Amino acid sequence: MNRNLVAKVPVGIDDEQAVFTVISSIALQGVRICRPSLGDTVVVIGLGLLGQITCDLLIANGCKVVGFDVDDAKVLMAKARGIMAFNSLSTNINQVIDEITQLIGADYVIITASTASNGPVEQAISLCRQKGAIVAVGAFKMDIPRDEFYKKELSFHISMSYGPGRYDPIYEEKGIDYPVSYVRWTENRNFQAVLALLKSDKLDFSYLISKKVKFDVLEHAYSEILNDPSVLGALIQYSELSNQDKMSKVVFANTIQSAKRPQIGIIGAGNFTTVVLLPVFKKLKANIVGISSYKGMTATIAAKKHDISYVTTDYQDLLNDDAINTIVISTQHASHSSLICEALLKGKHVFVEKPLAVTSDQLNEVVSCYESLIEKPQLMVGFNRRFSPVSKFVYSKLKRRSGAISIHIQVNAGYIPDDHWVHELRNGGRFVGEGCHFIDLIQYFTGAKIKSVQSIGKASSLSSIQNDTVMTQFLCEDGSIASIHYLSNGNKKYPKEKVTIYFDQQIIEIDNWKKVNGFGVQSKSFRSQSKGHLEEVQDFLTAIETGSEPPISFESLVHTTQVSFLHVESLESANTVFV
Repeated sequence: MNRNLVAKVPVGIDDEQAVFTVISSIALQGVRICRPSLGDTVVVIGLGLLGQITCDLLIANGCKVVGFDVDDAKVLMAKARGIMAFNSLSTNINQVIDEITQLIGADYVIITASTASNGPVEQAISLCRQKGAIVAVGAFKMDIPRDEFYKKELSFHISMSYGPGRYDPIYEEKGIDYPVSYVRWTENRNFQAVLALLKSDKLDFSYLISKKVKFDVLEHAYSEILNDPSVLGALIQYSELSNQDKMSKVVFANTIQSAKRPQIGIIGAGNFTTVVLLPVFKKLKANIVGISSYKGMTATIAAKKHDISYVTTDYQDLLNDDAINTIVISTQHASHSSLICEALLKGKHVFVEKPLAVTSDQLNEVVSCYESLIEKPQLMVGFNRRFSPVSKFVYSKLKRRSGAISIHIQVNAGYIPDDHWVHELRNGGRFVGEGCHFIDLIQYFTGAKIKSVQSIGKASSLSSIQNDTVMTQFLCEDGSIASIHYLSNGNKKYPKEKVTIYFDQQIIEIDNWKKVNGFGVQSKSFRSQSKGHLEEVQDFLTAIETGSEPPISFESLVHTTQVSFLHVESLESANTVFV
């Protein structure tokens, strides 16, 4: 759960009171939209759950509160707490407000009613004073008569749920708060304000509990509640769970095989795992013992489809499972380095979908961890392009070259919305996360490390890390030169990737991993597109079974990652950066 959507319940507040915090925040936001001051007269139309809470908040704010409803029971409930409340069907509401306000009219009207009628709006207009304000909290018809609004010069506001932050994915999903100096009261701070009022006994919601329902019979009780207008708030009671009942893991079947083969646990069950990695591992008849995901739903679906032994919401279950000797990491990029270190320290072989790390500090942690191990498990990063049959064919032609080569890699990366997680600073941006593929490919084709990096990027409001329309040039230690044009502003109808290599008066062009066009050298077509996912996993599993050298050396993995960081440094400094 995102931190902006939770608030700590202070000691001394009963759970039965605290559960009303979220719905009370809806009422509180309606009050905040009004901005009433001490002594203002505020009318509340609709004395249901939200209306009753709104009255309580206004009383706590020092306002004179008048409530109207068509239900006598709700009117009596409000009167019992000292609120001036009336049945609008049997009362001349305009006369009541004229008497209470000495013909001035209400300063504010908050509509908390739920109806298909336009009546609440028409009533609110008649009750408001000149230049008063109406706030909509409930759901009702809003055919606003312009002439009446115009004559009184009224303001009309719609309150949005719990407050600022609601429906904003940056706030609710990514946990980025609004600065308090600019947005004093947010969704979360409204939660905290309600809890503070409960703590100080300014609020008491016990009167709202009309019924308590056991969770076991909720389906039956729900229909009863809907048909019983006297029920204002129904409290759902859950059975206490014993420690035995509390489970983060669901076991489907025992498919653990011989420990000589890789016994795999997968952390992360997102789109790449389910669409690419799982089909590859299963095609190679790899034994996947367990899979974890944050909420468990995607992992459960994947486990049932691919005959995986168990599902867990706690990845530590996989790390602590002695039957698992290999961990596959396919999570958001910021988490890779820490998961790698945890798995290595548990003695597990690790396959991590690129990148290895997204900051220098993270990379240093991985290096320190790996170098501290006496017995080093296999560590593989998913730089799959070098394993493609297309790359193998091209490499066989390059082996006979007489000198340095020139490589141009063009990536039609495609547009991804700015609010996607891959653009988050903590995840390192798209080039560090995906461009590293092509840095590795340059090393594979040249057989040399990269010596210097120079990058430019399209003018953008995004930071250098986030800029995903960039051109980068590399000088290799053997004198080879290379460039990567990683572009997000193209058209998806154009091939996604092209690699062109110039050497010895010959040219080889890889056309989107389907075809090799040779000029002065052999051409070749392939049955289907192959980016090397199957072959990289196969080599990784074979290295575990045979105890052979890693498919890509640790030194190379680190170097590729370092170079991706230097690309960002070059963008920021507008200078050539040397490794």
